[in-house]
Amino acid sequence: MATVWAWRTGTGIWSMNDPDKTGWSHQVEFSDLQDLLQKLNALRPSVKGQITKLGVFAHGDEGGVVEIGPKLTADSAVILGTDLRQLNEFLGAYARVVFFSCIAGAGEPGTAFLNLLPGKYFPHRHIIGFEVFGLYAKGTNAPGDGRSRSCRRPS
Repeated sequence: MATVWAWRTGTGIWSMNDPDKTGWSHQVEFSDLQDLLQKLNALRPSVKGQITKLGVFAHGDEGGVVEIGPKLTADSAVILGTDLRQLNEFLGAYARVVFFSCIAGAGEPGTAFLNLLPGKYFPHRHIIGFEVFGLYAKGTNAPGDGRSRSCRRPS
């Protein structure tokens, strides 16, 4: 089984690659959804059907929006459906997809977004989004570190 920490370019520096300390067996930097799929496909041995937890670190400054490249929303999911179904092929049964994307899970738009994904694109998967803003540190961060798990850009 695999756990993958995937962060969108420009959302921090994630350099600690020690699964014993971070809990993530793989780390992937991606520029957009297509790039993420290509990088997951390139992992050896293959992680297809093996990911039990996928952490997606991308900005999400409003409810129902993950800036995964392009913006992923309940409305845009229809256009991105083929890519989302391909992403689903990497997930094991009852896997968790965690959007570390600030307030992507907030309000009615966040609820609609989080309900749509498992209902239409990720069946039998747990989709998790946050309702609070967070910060990431300017220095090097450990993947999944609670001190650096969301999206407000440092000034």
